[in-house]
Amino acid sequence: MITIATGDGKSSHFETRPSLDGTSYILEFDWNDRDQSWYMNLWDTDKVKLYFANERLVVNWSLGTYNTRFGLPGSLFVYDTSGTEREMEFADLGDRVVLLYFTATDLGR
Repeated sequence: MITIATGDGKSSHFETRPSLDGTSYILEFDWNDRDQSWYMNLWDTDKVKLYFANERLVVNWSLGTYNTRFGLPGSLFVYDTSGTEREMEFADLGDRVVLLYFTATDLGR
């Protein structure tokens, strides 16, 4: 399992470039003021192939576990470290709420 570095609590748009199961990706995050939610895009390193777009980050919810169309060998999970399962606020991503990646090995794949 890997904790993916996200946000500083100040930027409403940012990117991070993790290596997941030996492949590099771009994770692009955007805060939507209208619905008070974080959204994420998953790209290849050249921003040519978009694996998924505008996935809303929901506390204690997995992205890609049940749908292999995302192209990840493992699974992304939005985890609330406080255990309260409250909806995320702007400054929570990277603080109270972290993005975890469970590798293919973690999942027995």
